[in-house]
This record gives sequence, C-alpha cells and structure tokens, in this order.
Amino acid sequence: MARPVVELLFPELSEVRQPLAGETAAPRGVFEKVGFADGYGVELGLLIDVAAHVGVGSLAQVTWACASHRNRPLHELRPQATDVLRAALSRASR
Repeated sequence: MARPVVELLFPELSEVRQPLAGETAAPRGVFEKVGFADGYGVELGLLIDVAAHVGVGSLAQVTWACASHRNRPLHELRPQATDVLRAALSRASR
C-alpha cells in the first residue's frame, strides 16, 4: 500500500525501495524539527517530512544483509494501512 501512495502523491520519493522498513536514522535535530506521525504512519510520515526538510538528495538507503518480518493476513493489516494512508494524505494536502 505504501509504495503506490508514495508514487502517486510523492513521486520524488518513488525510488525508496522500502518506505516501511522499520529502520530509520537521522541526527536528533532533524527528528526534533519534523516531529512524528501517530500510529503506524510514523515511518511514512518521517520519510516525507525529512525529505521535505533536508531534500530528497540527502536521503540514503542501506540494504541489510538479512532482514525478515512476519506476514499477516490482509484483514489484520487494515489498521496499519489506514494509518499509513492518513499520514500520506495529511502531508499531500500541505
């Protein structure tokens, strides 16, 4: 859900391979300036806000040697998807 939303609403970020990776790093001052979205929208909100604050060219992606996650049935992902979409839409309207 996150990648199509990014591609449609924030095409400058469409090269981000995993916008919901769960791993984010930045200097503390950057996080203090942009704040955090509520719920499961925190990762996408940070990506959008940090890119707007420091510029897309300042973002970097790192590929981990081993990363894994547990898949859940689609009906269990609805609350997360709703939070992600809410974070994206609130930023797209700015």
